[in-house]
Amino acid sequence: MKAHKLTAIFFIAALLSGCSQTLWISDNFKSAKPNIDNAVIIFPELEFTEREGDTKQIRTPHSVFVSKTAAEAVKEIINEGNFTVKKADVYCDTLLVGKWIRNQFSEAKNKYTQMRDAVKQSKDKKILPASDELKSLISKANSDYIIVITGLAYGTSEQGKRDDIQQLETFDLLYDHAFPYDYQWNGLQLQISLIDARTMEILWYNYNKEGNSNYDPFNKDEVKNLCSKLMKPE
Repeated sequence: MKAHKLTAIFFIAALLSGCSQTLWISDNFKSAKPNIDNAVIIFPELEFTEREGDTKQIRTPHSVFVSKTAAEAVKEIINEGNFTVKKADVYCDTLLVGKWIRNQFSEAKNKYTQMRDAVKQSKDKKILPASDELKSLISKANSDYIIVITGLAYGTSEQGKRDDIQQLETFDLLYDHAFPYDYQWNGLQLQISLIDARTMEILWYNYNKEGNSNYDPFNKDEVKNLCSKLMKPE
């Protein structure tokens, strides 16, 4: 395929990706806002997959690290005074996290989809379906307001990176100019929600789309940068 055709394809793909993030705020948020002093961040279950070509492999230790990094980043942003909630702590059920590890974080993607669908399904009041697991966590966290983080992260295997570099070099050799596309070797998509723990109503929600996911999930500064963009005061 000729270079100008490739450039056109990638330009169209960028347009189709749409806005980088989508903020949603409940009608009940304004009335609740003055009472939201503290919230508990439920330790997230974020899936990390390593990609090589069309194959993906969940990497459990990486998933634990990325989950912890995202939770800490959100906590820091809140405690630095850069969000509606004034103070936050992270609640982590170590027994449950141990279960996630044994199951290789296999439910993380389902939780990501569930959160996304809960926001899409209703134009007005949005209720997060609470699984028994989430109900238990909320009960143990003992807070009127909770922050739920779901997400997907990925990195490219070393072999995958070498293949991409070889393709770049081959293109440069054949066409005598750079390949019209920058490979993305890392990615992070997050959904952050502020939930009324008593009603499970989603009061505030934001996420970044795949077209704006070029963040290194192992770099805390980049993770915090993404979370800061998502959590800008409304």
